[in-house]
Amino acid sequence: MTMMPQVDRLTFNYHVLSRIFTILPRKSKKIKMLYIDYGGDEKQGRLLKYKFTNALWFKIGDSKTLATRIPLPDATPDELEITVQGLFRKNIYTLLLKPDHIHVIKVQQN
Repeated sequence: MTMMPQVDRLTFNYHVLSRIFTILPRKSKKIKMLYIDYGGDEKQGRLLKYKFTNALWFKIGDSKTLATRIPLPDATPDELEITVQGLFRKNIYTLLLKPDHIHVIKVQQN
């Protein structure tokens, strides 16, 4: 029996809690996309880089993450959905991945 998943969950919750305390004093708690970039090279493969203001965590597929850089496997579909969870808000971004650029198709705010 390993403690790894519980430790990962504990560190995830710690980082989310620290982000909550940085977002709470802000006047605007709206989620804003600062940038999203897509590319890579032959060594690293494809890499998705993004940054949002007031984001607590991100959900890509079935996994939650705090990372702002996600390596994409070669078998990634052309459309990718990123859920950005904020404080009492959630935005879902649908992205269209092309070989040389990325296009935001839809933004759904909840």
